[in-house]
Amino acid sequence: MSAPGRFIASGPLRRLAHTLPLAGLLAGMVALPALALDTRQAERVVAVLEELHEETGDTVYFDEQAALEWYERDERSSRHIAAAGFDRQSWKEAFDETLTGFLAAVPQADIDRMFAAFEDHLAATPQLTAREKRQAASIWEAQRSKLRSIRADGAQHATLVAPYVGRLKQIAASP
Repeated sequence: MSAPGRFIASGPLRRLAHTLPLAGLLAGMVALPALALDTRQAERVVAVLEELHEETGDTVYFDEQAALEWYERDERSSRHIAAAGFDRQSWKEAFDETLTGFLAAVPQADIDRMFAAFEDHLAATPQLTAREKRQAASIWEAQRSKLRSIRADGAQHATLVAPYVGRLKQIAASP
């Protein structure tokens, strides 16, 4: 099961999460404390994530465990993270700060469009029961609230990460 699917309760909801850009990334959001990211680290994180995405085909997502999951997977294969100068802890910190900065740097209009597209798609999905639709709407309302908090926390990194938003959108929005 893909990473975003782990956060969606039922099969139809899991499939729905894969249909919209950034939906998988937002599916497992949690707010984390921000540390001291610099431009060089942010660029290295983005480059490593692009390599890992290319290598695995997996979509980049953000949640409390994502950094460590990527680290462990990379340790068993190509070791791009170590080659970029990160150890387990520095990778987690830089990854978390880069991804929260990314979410803060994404224009609010893009976020609003993504949530509106989800709501439209949800309403037009006949294979979901009314109960599943209410459950999905409730889950995504909670995600919207978490996203506000993460964007506030990541705001201090948004300027550093802003040059990489396009690149991150490419690997976060891929199927």
